[in-house]
Order: sequence, then C-alpha cells, then structure tokens
Amino acid sequence: IRMLERHRLERLAGNTSPRVFEMEVFDRDGNLVPLEVKTGPVLKDGEIVGIQVVARDIRERREMEQKFLQAQKLEAIGRLAAGVAHDFNNLLTTILGYVDLAMVDASEGLASPDLLKEIKAASLKASVLTQRLLAFSRKTVVSPIVIDLNAAISDMGKLLKRVIGEDIELIVERAETELAVRIDPVLFEQVVLNLAINARDAMPEGGKLVIRLRAVDVDEDYAAVHEGISPGRYHELSVSDTGTGMSREVRERIFDPFFTTKEAGKGTGLGLSTVREIVESQGGHIIVYSEVGKGSTFRVLWPPAGEKACSVRAGGEQQWLGGSESILIVEDEESVRTVLKNGLERAGYRVFTVRDAHAALGLLGSGQRIDAVLSDVVLPGGLDGVSLAERIRTMHDGVRVLLMSGYAGEVVIDGGRLANYRLLQKPFAMNELLDAVREVLDS
Repeated sequence: IRMLERHRLERLAGNTSPRVFEMEVFDRDGNLVPLEVKTGPVLKDGEIVGIQVVARDIRERREMEQKFLQAQKLEAIGRLAAGVAHDFNNLLTTILGYVDLAMVDASEGLASPDLLKEIKAASLKASVLTQRLLAFSRKTVVSPIVIDLNAAISDMGKLLKRVIGEDIELIVERAETELAVRIDPVLFEQVVLNLAINARDAMPEGGKLVIRLRAVDVDEDYAAVHEGISPGRYHELSVSDTGTGMSREVRERIFDPFFTTKEAGKGTGLGLSTVREIVESQGGHIIVYSEVGKGSTFRVLWPPAGEKACSVRAGGEQQWLGGSESILIVEDEESVRTVLKNGLERAGYRVFTVRDAHAALGLLGSGQRIDAVLSDVVLPGGLDGVSLAERIRTMHDGVRVLLMSGYAGEVVIDGGRLANYRLLQKPFAMNELLDAVREVLDS
C-alpha cells in the first residue's frame, strides 16, 4: 500500500463509523489497482481493538465508466440541442443580415465599420456555442485558467434558463467581490449544467433553482467531518432546488457511477459522477445536503487562485503585429487558406500555402526559406499536423511551428504530443493569429 493510503487507513482505525472510499494499491507487478474499500471497527467489550477492511477490485467498473461517459455527454447534448440550434440560427440571421447591409453600403461607396463590428461580435458568440457542443461530445484538452465565478455564471445565464425550462425560476446570487479560481472554463460549464439538469429533473412540476456564489471559511470542525477538506478560505458555488429531495440511502450513492433514481431510458446515472470527477480533478470538493420533500443543495468548494481572473480582450481597434518572415500555411480547406494568406500578407509576411503535410515537407525540402509553419492539426493524406511538426523539428532545425484546430479528434486527446507546440483554437480573430505567429517566431 502506498504511504499516503497507509496513513489514511491508520486515521480510520480510530473512527467508530463504517466508511466507504476508493484507493489504489500496487499489485505484484508494480501496477496500480483501484479498490473500493469498506472499513469498520472491530469491537471487544465496547472498545475498538482493530479495524476490519474489505476491499473490492473495481478495475472492470472503471473501464465501464469510461465506456459510458460518452453516453452521458450525448444525453446532455440531446437536452441542449434544440436551444443551441435556436440560438445559432438567430446568430446566423444576424450575420447574414449585416453582410447584406454591408454589401449595399459597399455598392454605394460607403464604409461600414459598425456593421462589420456587429458581424464579428455575432461570429464570436457562435464560436462559444460550438465550443460548448464540442466539450460535451468528446474529450478535450484540459486548459485550466484563472476565471471569476461571478463572470462565468453570468455568461451562462441564457443557456441555463433554456436548459431548466420556463416552469422553473432561476435565481442567481453573486458575490460582491471577484471569486478567482483556476479551472478549465469548459469543465466548469459542464459542472454547472449537470447540476442544473439534476435540479430540474427533481422538480417535474416546477420550482426554484438557486445558484449562490460566495467566499467561505472552513473551520477545523467542519473539515473534520468532511474527508479531504482542509481548514481555510474557499470560493463556493452552491446549487439548490426546491425539488423532491433525497433519502439518506440515495444520498450515500448519489455520486456512484450508473446509479440513478430515474426510470429506465431517462438517464445514464453518470451526471453527478461526472460532476464529482471534474470537481476533484480540478482541485475542488463537492458536498450534498438533502432531505425528502425539502429539496437538495450541492456545495462545490474551490481553493482561491491567488491571482486576478483572466479577462477577455476588449473589442474595437486592434493593433496588428506583423513581420517580413516567410510563413507556410498547411490547411486543406481552401477558404481558410485564402483568408489566412490574405491576413498574413497584409501584415507584411511572405506566404506560401499547401493543403497537406506531404506537400509541406516537399516544399521544406526544396531549399525554399521558411521561417515558420502554420498547420491545421487534422490533415488529409495520413499525416496529421502534430506528426508534421515532429518531422519538422527533427529534419528542419530552426523552423517554428504553430498548430491550429477546430476539432482535432483523437490527436487532440493525445495531450502529450500537443504539449510541445503552441495550439491556436479555431475560430480565432486575425489579431489573435498575428499575435501567435509573432510569439512563435520570437520564441
């Protein structure tokens, strides 16, 4: 048993209450084996003389959890699909309308900067919708940043109202000061949405959903009865409902994978299990309070980030960073190649374009001077952008590589390979591209 787990068992030896938890041990071959452990005191004449430990190998269960995780995500997408389609069509209507107005102005010799700003704003909103869908439909590269919980919940307001429906009142109580925590923003949204969906399902006849944000201090007494939590300051997200509530038996199993109180076909039982997995993987803790007929409250505690939250760069006039170096664009979509080429050339760069990695390697091997390669991750021809970058690093020392991706599938899941390269997530603004190109060239 690893030393950390040994100390854990020794602490439990003095506890008179039965406990159930998971831990990992090494087998004879040195492999880690996940176990579900049930402990309880051994009593003699009313005194504790030992500890009884029953451990069950849960490797098979862990494998099943991974297989069914996609099912849970698709369930969430199904619930959001109608609302997302509605919002996306509204944004497309906005974009097409402003494009038509701008074309009319152009035909009359008029400039249309205000119309173009509206088009860009609507496009950025559309990109947020696609990122949310991708987050639920596949595994993503975890990219924790410092965010303000207040701002993050505000950004989700419209989406939350659509998810919970019109018969449930949404009440959001924000903190008066910034609550900065370090977490992947997409995973944070998944936590909030899953908790909101769980609350909605507990209120089939309507009710109130209250989301409260605040800073809290955890004392030693509270920490002593909640395993894994240390005393100190935390930033809290709590989600409360006025629904049916849960019995003690249900509360004890609510985070178990595949456990559900819903009728067959209405849920996978992975929603709250996923919430706990995300919260704990991001350094947080989750506690549930509930009574039958009195609703439920889920408290999520995150340690403060200790620094200011990241802010989105304001719109308006942007300074384009340019240069005179030679850039090779590797992108199979012609329209994307064209707009990237135009933007880079306007910034002063000399630009070459190809549609796959093999053509890129051919140009690099021809003797043509190339200072940096801008490549999509997913490419045709059997050689992806990461593999291209690895070959460039080996064969063409001094050539910088900047990768970009809208959906990189299994290649993006392999975060180990991507970690060595700068990745620009599509869609991106032209100033973001030029900033990234300049950063890579100057590194």
